[in-house]
Amino acid sequence: MSADNIKFKIKKDRADIERRDDFLANRMTVILIAATALIITMLLLKRNNNHFEAQFILYVLPFLRPVLGLAFVAALIYRTTIKIKKTDDSMRFFGSDFMLGIASLLFGLSLIFTYVLVMGSVICLIGATLLYFINCFYQRDFFWFTVITAAGAMLFYIGSLEASSVISKNIVKTAARYLSIILPVIFIIAVVLLKRWGGYIIRGGKRVKIMKQEYNYYPFITSAAITLAGAVAARLFPGAVIYFMIILLIAYLLVAIIYTVKMI
Repeated sequence: MSADNIKFKIKKDRADIERRDDFLANRMTVILIAATALIITMLLLKRNNNHFEAQFILYVLPFLRPVLGLAFVAALIYRTTIKIKKTDDSMRFFGSDFMLGIASLLFGLSLIFTYVLVMGSVICLIGATLLYFINCFYQRDFFWFTVITAAGAMLFYIGSLEASSVISKNIVKTAARYLSIILPVIFIIAVVLLKRWGGYIIRGGKRVKIMKQEYNYYPFITSAAITLAGAVAARLFPGAVIYFMIILLIAYLLVAIIYTVKMI
């Protein structure tokens, strides 16, 4: 390849990256506006009507759930169709992945609203928006680190809740308590083995890449180790929950700073 062709290819790749970044920034702006409007509306309704949550659960949610469920199924079918056709719609504003993500989030919130209510839904919306931002603009390993840390913190927190008179809540709490110990151990072993195997596993006689070799594996292990230590400590000293949650948050913020500096 000649020097002119190399320069042309570099310019083309740079133009593609800039176009993608502009597209994602515009989409992110719309998402932030929509999420902010929805959050403010929910908070205002809760503030101005003390019975809003109960009325919403009794009169609106039973009709809203089927609608959002159908929207989720439609988005899933659309995504499957696009995948079968091997069509790249990543640069469409209403691409299949984007639509499936929105439908999944709203349908999921409708299913758990009875348990999390307005404030829990607000936290879920903020978390989902932050996760999408990280997915768009940060390195892929930091995105998975965020997902794993959030999942570990959620299991850790749910497992530390006090017993409830509701049987289903007690089942979820007990499951989270044991999973917050078992899953980090399995995860740490899996990450160590994947690092040793170069990110590949053997499946059906073929090498399948699970994690890239250039991924930074240590944050994954650190997050899982803190979750494991916190889950064990919480079994012995319930008051230790808050301290390990703070430690997990500090560790996440430190890793976030490191990855942010790497992007600059």
